[in-house]
Amino acid sequence: MPPRRSLGLLLAAVLALVAAPPAAAAEWRVADARVGGVAFAGDALVYEDLHDKILDAYAVAGSTRLVLARGNRRRTLLRRSTGVDADDEPTSANLDWAVSRTSLLFRYSYTTFFAAGEETDQEVRGGPLLGPYQRFEECEDASVFELHPVAVSGERGAYRSDCDEGVAVVRSLASPKTPPEPSVPADGNLALADPYLSVEREQVDRADVVVVDTRDRRELYAARGLMQTEGGIIHALQDDGTLAGHLAAPGDRCTLAWFSTADPAPHPVGDALCDTPVRIADDRIAYWRARAGRRELVVAGLAGGEAVLASAPHFTVSYDAAGLSSLRPTLDFDGARTAYAVARCDGRSKLILRSELAGPARSDRAPLACPVQVTSRSVRASRAARTASLPVRCPRGCSFAIRGTPYLSACRQTVSDCGSTPLPPSKTATAPSSTRRLRSTSTVKSTCPGVSMMLTRWSFQKQVVAAAVIVTPRSCSWGIQSMVAAPSWTSPSL
Repeated sequence: MPPRRSLGLLLAAVLALVAAPPAAAAEWRVADARVGGVAFAGDALVYEDLHDKILDAYAVAGSTRLVLARGNRRRTLLRRSTGVDADDEPTSANLDWAVSRTSLLFRYSYTTFFAAGEETDQEVRGGPLLGPYQRFEECEDASVFELHPVAVSGERGAYRSDCDEGVAVVRSLASPKTPPEPSVPADGNLALADPYLSVEREQVDRADVVVVDTRDRRELYAARGLMQTEGGIIHALQDDGTLAGHLAAPGDRCTLAWFSTADPAPHPVGDALCDTPVRIADDRIAYWRARAGRRELVVAGLAGGEAVLASAPHFTVSYDAAGLSSLRPTLDFDGARTAYAVARCDGRSKLILRSELAGPARSDRAPLACPVQVTSRSVRASRAARTASLPVRCPRGCSFAIRGTPYLSACRQTVSDCGSTPLPPSKTATAPSSTRRLRSTSTVKSTCPGVSMMLTRWSFQKQVVAAAVIVTPRSCSWGIQSMVAAPSWTSPSL
């Protein structure tokens, strides 16, 4: 080969290497599902697969599956009903769970609502990861308590007892019939990282998180100043007793910080997104933050340095501290691998597993042009109320029902968690009593450019119900004034 040609080929190869895009991070799609919680179980991943069936505009029936994913193999560990049928039989159910490489612990609670009050029955079960699961606790007519935390570390599990209110129970999951260890006072959330247990404790004017050595029940330190949410104090614990959580900051903001047994004072890391999960392992913290209009999944080292693993547009709204984004707040982190979910148009999420911290951040563009889907072929009509409703599903998985009346004054507006532009204050709904009376032939506009919906008059004399829906979505935020919310999923444990 002539020297000139060889030199030309070498130069071309060098230029190709220089111009080549950086190698993609080692990540892949684990599942497309309605993902709730997610947790690592050794080399496998366990996730919540939420299923629901909209019965009509007023009732939703559903169930939750815990799925073990290892490579291309899937195995259902557990299935429980989490549906709500508030029309025929007003009940609700909830599943809280935690796993490790070897063990599973879960709490299933079932609430029935009566005119005079409500009654909650609960049970806690656990054992080896693949079963069988031993019943540890069953409470009939238990006190209604919004927080039902459970935690697992290795072959031990911890849960807040609702039969013996105000204590945390720690016990072996490898030998489920072994009696539990002495209980620890607890008022809210908890976390377990053998041999340490962290429990939320209510004080007169605040709530602290106390870290306890379960070997001798010594209280090592109390993390103070952490932000309280409706779900308690969100925090995570490392196997050396180091704790990470959100400090309350001015202006409804949060600051990520960590505490340790050697130095229990707070060590601020940076701004964080309130009311979202935090994970800590191998002296690294995985968390969510909002910066410059984008939601970011960040891993920060206790000694400094950070890596952004994923990024998507983020929108702040007044009714949700976590805001809106196509990046779901679902998260788990084991020190090297990260699992998170990206919302899709059809209501499901793409569950992503990233096996390394190096590499470019995954970028998701939002809003998406998501179509509206009708979830039932039948229209529910009421002659007495002179109304008719049709369930539909809007982008990013939220559900609602179109309700037509001779006037639209009885209708309420809802905004879906679609990961797009929120409603400006001037377009928020007014109470039904002050809503302007419009004829049902009026066009109802959504907040999406190019989206309109026409509701025609219902003719009950001829028993004919007709609705013309004209939808050409260009965006993903909805605020149609003739909606009644029908939740398409139950709130999972984070």
